[in-house]
Amino acid sequence: MGRRPVVRDVRQVSEAVGDQQHEVHSNALGGESLYLSPGADLQTVPSSFLKLLTVHHAAIYRYPREYFNWLARRARLSGMKAWLSTMAAADRCGLYLHRAEMGRTLQTDVTVRGFLAGPRGFSDFRLSSSMPLFELPTPLQDVYELIDGTVEGNAFEAGGFERFSSLRFDASSFAIVNSHLVPDLGRTLCFYSTGNGDHLIAANDKAFWFLHENSSLVEAGNLAEVVDSYFMSLLSGSTWLRDPYGSLR
Repeated sequence: MGRRPVVRDVRQVSEAVGDQQHEVHSNALGGESLYLSPGADLQTVPSSFLKLLTVHHAAIYRYPREYFNWLARRARLSGMKAWLSTMAAADRCGLYLHRAEMGRTLQTDVTVRGFLAGPRGFSDFRLSSSMPLFELPTPLQDVYELIDGTVEGNAFEAGGFERFSSLRFDASSFAIVNSHLVPDLGRTLCFYSTGNGDHLIAANDKAFWFLHENSSLVEAGNLAEVVDSYFMSLLSGSTWLRDPYGSLR
C-alpha cells in the first residue's frame, strides 16, 4: 500500500528549539516522530526533521487555504473535490514527520493533516510524490495525480496501490473463491487495505473486496462510485461501504 507510516508509540520526550517546543515521540521502529501542529514556525523544527520536508510540504503548511484550494481545483472526482475544499475552508494544516534507521537505510515518511468540520475532525494523507503512474484505472489516476494515498487510524488502514500478486494474506495457500469474476487477477491493483487485512482491488470499472478470512472475492460496486464515496465518507463520518462478509452469511 505504498510506504507504511512509521507508527508512533506512547513514549515521548520534548525537544526545545529556540522558544518553540516540539513533541518528539519514539516510534515502533526505534526512531523518532514529530507532530508539527498548525501555525508553528518551521525554522524552529529540529534539522533532522526539517530536511524531510519538500517545498510542497512547506507550502501546504504555511498556506493551507491556498494549497488545498489548488488541489481542489484539479480534482475531477466530486467527493475528493468536496473533501479538499472543506480542508481549505478550515485553513489549518499539521504535519507528521517520521524517521527511523533500518540498518544502513533511513526510513522516512511525512503525512499531512487537514481539518474537517464533520465528526471525524481531521484527515491524514500524503502529498503526491509525482511518481509515474502506469496502468491505473481512471478513478485511481484521478486520485494519485494529487495525493499518494490516505492514512487512517490504523497505520495499515490506508490508501495506496500495489499488485494483487504481491499481497501477503493469511489464506494464501487456498484457492481464491470467485476468482472467475476477475480475469488476470494477479495483475489487478489493490488500492485500499483495512486494519483487519481485507483489501479492495480494482478490475476494469469495478471494485472487489478480497477477504482474507476465506480467500474470496466479493463485488463492492462501480469503481468510480466506490472511490468517490470514500471521500464523502471522510466528510460525513458515515460508514463506507457495506460489510463485505454479509453476502457470505
